[in-house]
Amino acid sequence: YFTAKGEEDRIIREAELRQLSEQEMSVATQHFTKLAAEKKANAREEETENMPAAIQHFTVADRVEKEKKRAEIQEMHDNTPDMSPGQAYFTNQMRAEKERKAAEIQAM
Repeated sequence: YFTAKGEEDRIIREAELRQLSEQEMSVATQHFTKLAAEKKANAREEETENMPAAIQHFTVADRVEKEKKRAEIQEMHDNTPDMSPGQAYFTNQMRAEKERKAAEIQAM
């Protein structure tokens, strides 16, 4: 929860800072910032166009494979699989021990 909240706060903070800096930018700075963002977005496409055919073939295949792996990892992160019986046993045992210790500390 806190990691996700921190990430959301960081994104909001960056957006606010970007908006504040854009208000103070001159027209020329805004123009060149926009051009740099467009160039960065198109850089990956241009990069593959300038490669020799053999390198491009293997690079594109590798990128597809890496993207597939990233998608699988993200899917597992979003939908975590059930714990194995052994892991569930020890996790529940550890949680019960923590609760018992917390109750002891509260009783003091």
